[in-house]
Amino acid sequence: FIALPRYALQGNQVFVVTSSNTLERVTLNDVYYQGELALVQNNNQQNVHEGDRIIVSDLFPAVTGMRVNPVEDARVVAQMRVWLEQAQ
Repeated sequence: FIALPRYALQGNQVFVVTSSNTLERVTLNDVYYQGELALVQNNNQQNVHEGDRIIVSDLFPAVTGMRVNPVEDARVVAQMRVWLEQAQ
């Protein structure tokens, strides 16, 4: 599974930052929730993959194809580690 912060989802979609730093709206299939985590299968049928950069903050307006300057949020990374440890 790939674990995402639950709040990164908008319905069953997330915004992924592409290698050219543009936004791509991705629809997720079969999302499972465990506490604050959203879990998706790590397989070729999903449009999100391990290592993808996911938008976790409120981005308005968020438009597919718009250029962004992504910044890693160390607080979210640390919180994800805590949630993942608690889930095991």
